[in-house]
Amino acid sequence: MIERRSTIAARRALTKRGTPAISRVRQTPLGRDSERADRLFSEHIRRRDGACRRCGATINLECAHIFTRRRLSTAWADENAVALCHACHVMFTSHPNQWTEWVVSRFGEDYYDALRRKSLEIATDVRGIVDLVLRDGYITLGLTVWKKVE
Repeated sequence: MIERRSTIAARRALTKRGTPAISRVRQTPLGRDSERADRLFSEHIRRRDGACRRCGATINLECAHIFTRRRLSTAWADENAVALCHACHVMFTSHPNQWTEWVVSRFGEDYYDALRRKSLEIATDVRGIVDLVLRDGYITLGLTVWKKVE
């Protein structure tokens, strides 16, 4: 019976294709520090905005990155995220073209392009970036956020 349980546990660790499942820890050399930085950054963005930037809801807030967290040069940048409620976050995740249109209409095309260029840069000092996030909760790129008058 013990062998069977270990076999079942081993199968659960495999994906449908039979390859080892990837750990939930972000695949960076920083491991757990990266997770802590993500959590601190998310808390900072939700506290900074206080409500969904799209609909104004104040419950179930999530941190939505304008450009993916995989781009480490902007992963924890204050200018690269907004607070969205869960419903708006899911809607924009399912409709990336609407997300881009909303970001451009909200912040302007120049801001979007500058942030995009910054996100494509290769982060050379990821350890230093994460240390700043662990200390302050975020980093800043020095981009000016142009809020469109509504």
